[in-house]
Amino acid sequence: MSSAPEHPAARRLSSLPAASALLLIAMLWGSSYFMNKALVGMMPPGDITAVRFTMSAIVLALVAPRALRMSRRTLLQGIAMGTAYGIAQLFLMFGIVHTSASVSGFLTGMYAVFTAVMVALILRRNPPPRVWISVGLATAALGVLTLAPGATGGLGLGDLLSIAAAVGFAAHIVLTDMFIDQRRVMSLAIVQTATVAVWSLAVAAPGGITMPHGTVQWGALIYLGVLCGALTLFLQAWGQARMEASRAAVIMSSEPLWAAVFAVLAGQEALSVRTVVGGTLMMGAIWLAVRIPPLRRRTDPPPTAAS
Repeated sequence: MSSAPEHPAARRLSSLPAASALLLIAMLWGSSYFMNKALVGMMPPGDITAVRFTMSAIVLALVAPRALRMSRRTLLQGIAMGTAYGIAQLFLMFGIVHTSASVSGFLTGMYAVFTAVMVALILRRNPPPRVWISVGLATAALGVLTLAPGATGGLGLGDLLSIAAAVGFAAHIVLTDMFIDQRRVMSLAIVQTATVAVWSLAVAAPGGITMPHGTVQWGALIYLGVLCGALTLFLQAWGQARMEASRAAVIMSSEPLWAAVFAVLAGQEALSVRTVVGGTLMMGAIWLAVRIPPLRRRTDPPPTAAS
C-alpha cells in the first residue's frame, strides 16, 4: 500500500531545522565580521587561515575519530569541496587587506546570486521565480546594509578578490549540494577543513608561518577555528543535506545583517535606518527562501538515445 504524498506544509516544516542551522552559520560569520579585518593587520592572511583551519580539522577529528574511516570517494569529494572553500577563504582574506570590510562583505555576499546561476547552469535545475525574488531581496539587503551612500570609484584589487571569493563560495555550495548525504556529513567536514589547512599552509609556507601572540590573537583564532570553522562547515553540510543550494545560499548570505546586529548590541554602532531597512529586506528574503517547497533533487541524468 503506497503512502499518502507529503503535504507542502509538512515539507516546509521539515526545512526549518536546516534553515535554523544555516541561519546560525550566518550569525557566527557575522559575529566575526570585523575580527578578520583586525587580524589581517597583525598576521599575514594565509597564516591566519592556516592556523584557523588546522584547529578546525583537529577539533573535528577529536570529536568524531570514527569519521576518519571513509571511502576513497568520500575523500576525493571532500578534497574537491575543501579546495573550493579554501581558495574562496584565501581570496576573501587577501581581499580584506585591500578593501573595506563593508565592501568586502557586500561583494562576497553576492555568492547568493552566483549560486542560483550555477544551480541553473551546472545542475540544470530551474529554480522557481520565488527563488530569484528571494535572491534579489538578499542582494538589495546586502547593498543597503554594507554600501556607503555616494560611494564611487572603480573596482580595485580587493574588490576583485572579494568577487572571486564569492564565486568560490558559490562553487563550494554547489559541490556540497552535489556530494553531500546525511551519512557522511562529519567525514566530509573533516576532509574539507584539512584541505583548507593544506592549501593555506602552502600559501603561507614560503614566508614562514607567523603564529598568533597574546591572548587576544589566540582567542580570536580559537573562536574562528572552532565555532566559525569546524562547527559552521559541519552545520553547512548537515543543512545542505536537507535544503537546496539556492535557498541555503540566501540564508547564509545574511552574514552582514548579523554583523550589523552584533555591532549595535555591542554599542559599536547606533541603530540606523539603513540597518532597519536592510534587515527587513534580508529577513523577507530568508522568509521566502524557507517557505519555498523543496525542489526535487536530481539523481541520475536521463538516458540519451545513444545509451
